[in-house]
Parts: sequence; structure tokens; C-alpha cells
Amino acid sequence: MKRTFLLFLHLSIAGIFILTACGSKSTATSVPPVVNLQPTETPQPTNTVIPTSTFGIGSTRISEKDGATLVYVPAGEFAMGSTDLDSLASSDEKPQHPVTLDAFWIDQTEVTNAMYAKCVNAGNCKPPINMDHFINTGYANHPVVSVDWSQASAYCSWSERRLPTEAEWEKAARGTDGRIYPWGNESPSNAFLNYNDAVKDTTAVGQYPNGKSPYGAYDMAGNVWEWTNDWYSETYYQSSSASNPLGPTSSTYQVFRGGSWNNNGYFVRSANRGWVEPTSTGYFIGFRCAQSMTTAAITPTNSETAQITATAILNVVINTPTYSQPMIDVGGVVNCRKGPSQNYERVTQLVPNEPVKIVGFLPPNYWLVSTVEGECWVAAELATPSVNFSAVPTVTAPPTPQGGAPQAPTFPKKDGWTWFCDGSGNTEVTLNWNDNADRETGYRVYRNGDLIMELPANTTSYNENIAYPGEQGLTYTVEAFNEVGASSGSTEALFC
Repeated sequence: MKRTFLLFLHLSIAGIFILTACGSKSTATSVPPVVNLQPTETPQPTNTVIPTSTFGIGSTRISEKDGATLVYVPAGEFAMGSTDLDSLASSDEKPQHPVTLDAFWIDQTEVTNAMYAKCVNAGNCKPPINMDHFINTGYANHPVVSVDWSQASAYCSWSERRLPTEAEWEKAARGTDGRIYPWGNESPSNAFLNYNDAVKDTTAVGQYPNGKSPYGAYDMAGNVWEWTNDWYSETYYQSSSASNPLGPTSSTYQVFRGGSWNNNGYFVRSANRGWVEPTSTGYFIGFRCAQSMTTAAITPTNSETAQITATAILNVVINTPTYSQPMIDVGGVVNCRKGPSQNYERVTQLVPNEPVKIVGFLPPNYWLVSTVEGECWVAAELATPSVNFSAVPTVTAPPTPQGGAPQAPTFPKKDGWTWFCDGSGNTEVTLNWNDNADRETGYRVYRNGDLIMELPANTTSYNENIAYPGEQGLTYTVEAFNEVGASSGSTEALFC
């Protein structure tokens, strides 16, 4: 009997499906657009090979770039996927098949907010889509969330690492003895991991030493889903390479692994495969990085001290993000309003290359900024903080505006309106105005005081050709209106 599991995650931007299945999988329609992101293949060695005999299970390294601890996973074969004896196994986990991997390193913990802030401050990473965890110093040692696949990949590249392949992730989680979970085959419990909505949020990394993997990696079950480098295919295991597989060459969906803090035991099995569009983000999705055996950015540690405790892990990665110069900039012209939605009147427009000061943040995704025209609100996804930005205070939204007449349109100083007189009595007139209103039913255009056109809401231009001899001027007025009233913009005149 076929069974289909659908896991709903509350994600930023839009609700999307995160799917795993028992039996055949159904196709889900996702809100984020399909994008043609191509995961990068495992980087080829460019540096001197470090002899693998130097390392063994328990060996660790410290990244000079972000202070991350990496654990060593030896080369060799492991059984990837699930057998028919596993009653919980999905069809995409089958057949179980032998995979041989080269030796590699993988982050001991998920990348934290403090670590990710280093990349943002360096100008190489975009901030998370929703930033309430990221700018809250109480979450400094929690996994960074609300980052999509490209953001995770960018961080790993900046840190001179990469996202793990799906095969690398699974071996690092379960080892070579075929165990179901990182800690073994014992059923999940809160002694091993953060799952099943017990905490109702992420936890700091390294809090569950009883749940670590055979190689010493923490939180590979629960806490947050973790991006991998591979595209998703339900049937990939039927034809995948037996040596260092890199996943399908293309797909609509990206693989992530491990389950999250609100998932039950089914989803935290090491062989379980989750898949979403690479543009997906949420409080449930994070990542960790991996690295091939060739590197110049990592310094080996003494293997005798490799068996570090959870407390030692926290000493390595606990860094409160440092910020300064609380500024943001925008990539295009952006409305800045009196409150955190389009229901508020516009105060001004932010333009590129003219940064403004951040004075507050409203979770999950609105900045309060200071401009010459006064304080106003801008959506976080439309603005980018400067290389260094401060841990600004959390603020509350002003009251939602009540109904009233819409705000009057205004003509921009440049190209607000144009006209062309052809000399034979015909004139072409083009009007362009700023859509300042949010509650308008539409716009009315008047010529010489007479109504000549009604236009729908959100219109910003009008064009006409008229017979006009030029002996007298023409005046135009644009008015925004709704059922409450109307507001007229300035009147403009032309002469031929």
C-alpha cells in the first residue's frame, strides 16, 4: 500500500511544501518560482595533498576563516539508503547500495548566526531573509536559518569549503555500520536531539552530545534541515555512481537532510531525503559545510585532543556577532512607508547608492530607517545592510491606518510629463506620476478642468494624441480617488 507523507513547513516569503515519501512521490506545486540553479560539483584539488594517514576517526581541524571545527571522515565504503526491511523507508531511499567516498572533512556543527555574520560583515554573504534570529545576540550560537541554497553555497565558498554531497552527508551522519540514526538504532528521544516540537525552536549547536554521529558531528538529526550540494531525483539511487556520486545533473528541487526541530522521528532518520526548491527558506533550514582533503585554509589539530566535548565545541564557535554602522542600501527605487506594509502611506523613496541609517527592526522582515523626510519602514528583502551593521533594537509597528481618501499623486521632477507638437496641429502628451496611494480605486485625468479618462488602481502613466493648434495652453491634473474621497496632484501646463 502506497503512503505519501507531506511535511508542511512555515517558510518565509511563501508557504511551500517540503516533501518526503513512502512509495511513489506526488508532485507538489510550490509557490517560489522554479529557478535554474546548478549546484557546483565537488571542487577538484589544487593544493598539495595532505597524507590521509595523518588522520583518523576523532581527528579535527579548525578553520582559520570562521573558527569552525571540522571532523574527519575516512575514505571507504558505506551502505547508502534503506533496505526493504525498513518499514519506514521511502521509495527514493531504495535500493540500498554501496558507495565509496574519498576522505573528507565536515563541520562538527551547523553554521551558526555568529559564524554567518562574519561572512556578511566581510561583504560576501547576503543576510538571512528573515533576520529576527540573526540580529538577536541570544541566538548567536544557534544555527543560522532563513537562508536559501545559494546563500548557503556562498558562505561555504567564502569559508573555503563547500556544501557536502548527499552521499558525504549521509556517511558523516550514520557511519559504515548501517545504523538508522547518528547515535545508533535506538528510537529518537529528547536525550539525543531537538525534534518533535519539544523546544518549539532551534537550540544552540552541540547541545546533544548523546546524539553525535560516529565521526563526532553534532545535530545531524533534528534542529534544522541541512542543505546539500545535490539536485533531487526520486530514482537517482537506481543509477547513481558507486564512487563519489555528485547527484543528478539538474532538477527543480534540491536535497536537504536531517529533519528539524518540529519534525517527528520519521524525518530525522539518516537515510531520509527531503527536497525543496533551492529558493526556499524558513526557520527550519540551515546548513553545514564540508571540505576535500586538499586545503590551505585549515590547520590540523593534535589528534590526541580530537575527542572534544560539547563544552569545547561551544568554546570554539561561541562568538557574538559584531556590528557597526547601522546602514542599509537598496538595489532599486524602493518605497519607504509610515508602517511595515503597503497599507501605510509612503514617506519617501529610497534609491541605490544612498544608504540610510537603521534605527529599528520588526520581526520577521522590516527595517525602520531614518531619512531626511523622517523615519519610515522598508521590507528587509528589498534592502541590504552595509558590510557592518548594528544589533538594532526590536520595535513595534504603528497602528494600522484607518480608511480615508487616498494620497495624492505627484509628478516626478524629471520626465514627469512630456509633449510633442508636430507643427500641423497635432500634439502627443505623456503623463507620468508617482503612485503614492495604497487605497485608491483608480485615477482620473483632467484636461483643462474636464474629466477625460478614468484609470484603474496602480496606474502610473497616461498617453494621448490630440488636435491642438497651440494658441492656448493645456493643463492636466491627475486625481486619485476611492469611495471616501479624492486627492488631486499638481496641475501642469504646456504650450506649443
